[in-house]
Amino acid sequence: MNNSKKIIGSKGEILYEFQIVDRLNSGCPSLPMNINGNTELNFANVGDISYICSITGQSKITIKPGKKGQLQRMTLLIVNNANNSVVTFSENVITGKDNLYIQSTIGSFSVVEFIYDGYLKIYGRSLING
Repeated sequence: MNNSKKIIGSKGEILYEFQIVDRLNSGCPSLPMNINGNTELNFANVGDISYICSITGQSKITIKPGKKGQLQRMTLLIVNNANNSVVTFSENVITGKDNLYIQSTIGSFSVVEFIYDGYLKIYGRSLING
């Protein structure tokens, strides 16, 4: 029997006494996605997530809310593999004065980030276009 103090980590794992999880160096899960048409993307069950999205046609991406009570981040690396493919996002994403901009030419890429506030709102912003 282990008499060490048991702690539940942020991802639900069991940690004992002197174990330290360095989240800055552990990275975040990244999932590949082929997108053509309507697609729903989900925040992770716990913590942050990223998607590598290959766009092959006109697409609308719906961002679903995350886990209640958790501030969560979703990052998308969008690679456009079809010429003039327009990508739009669901209306539940708040973008402020600047809408999310996604490059539409073949071979281009964009990086966008979404933050779920843990209760109701999803905020989005463009980070890189190239």
